[in-house]
Amino acid sequence: MNPILAGFRRLGRFSGRDSRAVFWPYAGLVLAVGFVTICIVMMFQMQALVVEMQAFAAQHPGRVTTEVGLNSYSMSVSSGDPAFVPDMSGMALGMGAVSGVLVVLLAAAVARRLHDTGRSGLWALPTPIFLMIALIMMPRLMMSFSGPEPDMRLFGLLFANNAAYIFSLGMLIILLILPSRVGANRFGPPTA
Repeated sequence: MNPILAGFRRLGRFSGRDSRAVFWPYAGLVLAVGFVTICIVMMFQMQALVVEMQAFAAQHPGRVTTEVGLNSYSMSVSSGDPAFVPDMSGMALGMGAVSGVLVVLLAAAVARRLHDTGRSGLWALPTPIFLMIALIMMPRLMMSFSGPEPDMRLFGLLFANNAAYIFSLGMLIILLILPSRVGANRFGPPTA
């Protein structure tokens, strides 16, 4: 059976096992499509921010520095200007939505792959938790930078969370790369 189709057919099935040959083609496709989708979302959100900044520049020409070169265009607003606070909510919402879809599409496959190595699917749980915390905290941190004094405590917490996310993601990838356990284990027989 085609491993990509098998991954989509067993989207909600957290039981059983998936070998590396079954897991990685499906996970690779899902991650590649997710990466392209995130790039498209970010492109549209950045374009909206540029339009917002250009409108601000037209209304407040003394507060914005614009530089136009042969192959460059740069615009900057003086730091801490209370009249211009870019709206980052669309970017955070887009990243959160794409990340949520990726978690849903990969959750069962990751659990089955971990089962194939003899581990519980719960080993994967810290990674999406740290990711969701980061997606919730990032807009708050960005808003604090628009005020006179950024929230450095929140910055430290987000930094620690992101370090924990990177560590948990690295550990999860290592576990997903490990070879299958030979023969049946508590999660069932190996997949062909």
